[in-house]
Amino acid sequence: MKNFALIGTPENYHKLGTVQAKIKYIPDFILKLGVAHIPPVKMPHLAGVSFFPLDKKEGSVALELRGQLLCCPITIETLLRLPLANSLQVIFNCIKYAKKNGATIVGLSPWLSFLTMDGSLIAGKIEMTITSGQRFRIFSALEGLKYIVNKLKMDWNSANIVIWGIDNYIGQISAHLLARLGKYLTLIKTREGNYEELIARIIYETGAAVKITKSSKNNLKLADILLVTSPIRGDFEPHLLKKGVVVYDMTLKEFSDVGRIRRDIFYINGALFNVPGDPPLRWDDGISEGYALDYMMEPLLLALENNKALDISTEINVKEIEKIGKKSEKNGFYLKGLYSYNSAGKIAQITDFNKGLAQCN
Repeated sequence: MKNFALIGTPENYHKLGTVQAKIKYIPDFILKLGVAHIPPVKMPHLAGVSFFPLDKKEGSVALELRGQLLCCPITIETLLRLPLANSLQVIFNCIKYAKKNGATIVGLSPWLSFLTMDGSLIAGKIEMTITSGQRFRIFSALEGLKYIVNKLKMDWNSANIVIWGIDNYIGQISAHLLARLGKYLTLIKTREGNYEELIARIIYETGAAVKITKSSKNNLKLADILLVTSPIRGDFEPHLLKKGVVVYDMTLKEFSDVGRIRRDIFYINGALFNVPGDPPLRWDDGISEGYALDYMMEPLLLALENNKALDISTEINVKEIEKIGKKSEKNGFYLKGLYSYNSAGKIAQITDFNKGLAQCN
């Protein structure tokens, strides 16, 4: 049996019960000393659930996976408030707990991935596979964009595709992949850097018309499809976006209020995937039973592939994204919906695109 664990972070202490709820009243100097010794909270949504991914080959034996969903004992706000060393110790403690309970693969939520620099600050300290889930998140973002563009009957060849944030590997890989779909691509850099080689390679490989700029105003006005891969700066003006633009925001939800400010755009934070074998997954954030969020998929695939076909020690690049996409299809994981965060910070599943179009008119 393959065992994996997903480690997340709570938005508030109410979800963690009465014991952890008292943490918010403890002074920081005491938290720094003792919080690393508080065990993670085992959530009921996934804990102990076994499911059997379906294999298309006749006569094959289904592989049983057993997963556990763990929650850090302190909130995102507290983790960010503490010194990095203390926050990393809390996360490390959760990973050790998962290993003690049989997990061989651990997936980190986007916030924990951010704090640990995609797990690099934790890797090597414990002998187990740790993944940030970023490969699958990039793959799912492209799948999500293709899905909604098709539903809206948009033309990739005439659409103005804009990427906000080309200074990180997520933006650069996404630029390569999006340039294969559309002819017009604008890359907005949020930091100074030399991107001439990147642009030349994309143009050579795809033939797309690619330009890079630091100016956002005019390009936001013209965008038909906007992918956000870097935290939004002060010069990102939501009112500049035209009505009906598709915005896929891959940054942490706390960084952006665009979706709440503009109700006449298609604002997306991530993708939902089915989990084959119909496991009894139940969530309290508006996600339908049997679905899982994009960042959760990578540890499942790693478990199914026995860590061999998906080597997360390699650099994340276009080929790695293509590989994980093929593994996803092979193992029966399919895009089932897109989601965004509502005004209460809860996940709201997007399923009815016709209704969404009506709201934009």
